[in-house]
Amino acid sequence: MRVELAERVRIRDAPLSAPAACLLGNRGVQSPALGGSRMPREKGDLLTIEDTPTGCRLVGEVDATNADRLKSYIGERIEADSDFIIDCSGLRFMDSSGVHAILEVARRMGGGALVFRGCAPSLRRLFEVIGVEDMAPVVIE
Repeated sequence: MRVELAERVRIRDAPLSAPAACLLGNRGVQSPALGGSRMPREKGDLLTIEDTPTGCRLVGEVDATNADRLKSYIGERIEADSDFIIDCSGLRFMDSSGVHAILEVARRMGGGALVFRGCAPSLRRLFEVIGVEDMAPVVIE
């Protein structure tokens, strides 16, 4: 129970609270992937966005606390007539605010598409139920 709570409380690249540091043994801070960078985040934000050569990798959870940050991140990096690839293999959760952010950005793609790779079955099902691929230039691989 303590380890599960500590994993939920841990926020990469952010100082750990005293209780979390105690539970984790000060292991909570991790460096970004080689060659990547991470966007700053607010306290309680459980999403890490890592740069990749063709898009980004999402780690953690997308919800109301970080959907605008995700939308800004992708919106600033999309290029006309180019796909933007989002690796979701490290994503544990996405709510409707994340889906809304994705749809807003996808509608501005200008010839390219948002391509989602490594989606967990629950995320694939969410995209399928909502019909994301029918609403905007989005590809689920």
